[in-house]
Amino acid sequence: MKNYLFFVFYILFRPSLFFLFLKHVHIPAYLQYEWLKIFKQYNIKTVIDVGANRGYVSKALHYLLPNAIIYAFEPIIEELEYAKENIRSEKLVPVNMALSNKKGDSTFYINDYSPASSFMPLSSSYKKEAKHLGRTKKINVLTTTLDDFFKNKLLEKNIFLKIDTQGSEKLILTGGKKTLKKILIVEIETSFREQYKNQCYFEDIYAFLILMNYVYIGNISLSQFYPLFNLPYSENSVFVNKNLLSAKTF
Repeated sequence: MKNYLFFVFYILFRPSLFFLFLKHVHIPAYLQYEWLKIFKQYNIKTVIDVGANRGYVSKALHYLLPNAIIYAFEPIIEELEYAKENIRSEKLVPVNMALSNKKGDSTFYINDYSPASSFMPLSSSYKKEAKHLGRTKKINVLTTTLDDFFKNKLLEKNIFLKIDTQGSEKLILTGGKKTLKKILIVEIETSFREQYKNQCYFEDIYAFLILMNYVYIGNISLSQFYPLFNLPYSENSVFVNKNLLSAKTF
């Protein structure tokens, strides 16, 4: 409740955000990605949104980066249809598949609270603690890899990759080593405590991207405005490709 009240006051002190509301832009998602303005000199032309869900982030990024093509990957067709209806832009390329480390199909766990859906089943401890979660059902989804999907596509530079897939983030990275060499910025959900069985953790993501010659530059709040005084389950970590980064960026 405190976070909602704080958010309302925040909006009152930034009345320009009402314009976004009228355009049906999800304001918490927009605020979560305003930091991309630091990289405006790079003129980002391609966005890869992995785990697009209902498209709130894709739409916020479309507003922030109006000239960028946005590839939105989402295996739950109902959520992807909602995103297409909400964004309605020729810049959006909706992809009804899940990214992983292999092509084919895989079991996917859909939760009643769809942002918690994942390749991994929820851990028993997290299910007890997270009261907002609902029932889970299993479906089969088509999978592909970053490298295979984009191998015959000419991606306009510079590229921003966002990954939020509830514990399967490293699988996606390992299936995209060639593509990662072309990507300027990666924003990826990284976990510190168990939420899903066999999930990856911050240290797994950090070690992998450091080996890929990325540098960790910080984390972004998960649409949380009122300060929290406990340890988070996860954060959105930001990494930049040192091979593509200008020394004058910061």
